[in-house]
Amino acid sequence: MSRLFSNFSYNRLIYFIAEYLFNRNLFLFNVSRKVYRSISWTPKLAVSKLHVKIAVEPINQKTIYLVNQRFSRVNVKTGIPRVESYFFTKLVENKNLSFRVLPVFWDGKYFIIDDEEYSKQKFRMFSRKRIWVWNPVPNDILYIQTFSLLDTFNQDELKMFKNECKIVMNIYDILPVTNPEWFKNYQSSSFERLFDLSLRFSNYMIVNSSESKSNIESYVARNRHKYDGQIPSIQLVNLWSVAAPSSDFLQKSQNNPKNILFTNSDPILLLLSTVEPRKGHKELIKAANEVWRQNVKFNLLFIGQLGWISEDFKDEFDDFLSKNTHRVRWFNNVDDYKLEEYLAISSILISPSLGEGYGLPVSEALQRGIPVVANSIPPYKEWFGTHAVLYGSGEHFTSLTEALLNLDEVLATSRDMIPIAPMPDIDTIAELNEILIGM
Repeated sequence: MSRLFSNFSYNRLIYFIAEYLFNRNLFLFNVSRKVYRSISWTPKLAVSKLHVKIAVEPINQKTIYLVNQRFSRVNVKTGIPRVESYFFTKLVENKNLSFRVLPVFWDGKYFIIDDEEYSKQKFRMFSRKRIWVWNPVPNDILYIQTFSLLDTFNQDELKMFKNECKIVMNIYDILPVTNPEWFKNYQSSSFERLFDLSLRFSNYMIVNSSESKSNIESYVARNRHKYDGQIPSIQLVNLWSVAAPSSDFLQKSQNNPKNILFTNSDPILLLLSTVEPRKGHKELIKAANEVWRQNVKFNLLFIGQLGWISEDFKDEFDDFLSKNTHRVRWFNNVDDYKLEEYLAISSILISPSLGEGYGLPVSEALQRGIPVVANSIPPYKEWFGTHAVLYGSGEHFTSLTEALLNLDEVLATSRDMIPIAPMPDIDTIAELNEILIGM
């Protein structure tokens, strides 16, 4: 009983409520988050009166103030938090970078240094504890990894930050603006509001595909009157390294993985993504039903939490799962170890996505030697066109159905691609480092 109680903590309850609201009503989630933040920050600000704030000393190197996620947003189970975690860990732990990196978190009034070395230096002055706060100079950078963090600040604060240093933001895609039909109205309007703030207050934007860069430039051109020509510089960083397998996986991959999910030995096709309209689940279900009627045999493995979907498609998805229990499995969420296990038994990763900012699952599969068949959307053509088997107009297969009808050819084509175009040697952090130096 005590163990059960210890697992049901206050934080778990807050995260559960936050995730529930995020998945069902983003507007209500944002309102609730602001209320919660006000309540949680009030005692923190009162306690901060007992602290002596010491500004960190500037050094000859540029300083990157890297905003931590503390009190800023719910950690939903998508690829974006994984990218943010990777960037945060690599920037903080890498001692060979050409600049100083200091993690910070916003306590409602100050950016507090959240670095271990500074934590060791904390001591009391009489009854008041000394804490370190940021002290930027114009060449320094405030790095905000996702613009949802902009909800943490008011516009006067953002103006102050921009006057004191440069602001850099990651923008993963602007699909709620370019393709609002894939999202609920409140999602698109909330996204556009934050995107507008990022355009007005950031100096640089980091994107992960040429299409995202082009979409942002087109959006700004259509709304030039709003920005007075003061738009951020857009920089491109490939996320290839983020998807690299761990050394543990490389060791385990030497062993022959066993099919632990299906009683048959048919190929396993994996779709790794949240279940939502733009990810192509509906298209895959339609194609699979059609191909199975022609006696082509394969299993389907879905991994990804249930995002926002219409009630009609939820019923369709549930019906598809219940009618095909012998050849279809769905996991709402799996830990990293299980994910690697399921990747290892997959014959092909399939990505029928209608739109992406990059496509992390495709990169993950390719780096583990798993063939990929994917829709020929621009980011996939840009980054994976010489490694993944694409379908669509002008591609090897004209449709998803045709690709599924010819799985043996998909596998053979994928195997032939590797000698022709070996896997790229891309260092994501090196690319980011070069961009940050030049800012």
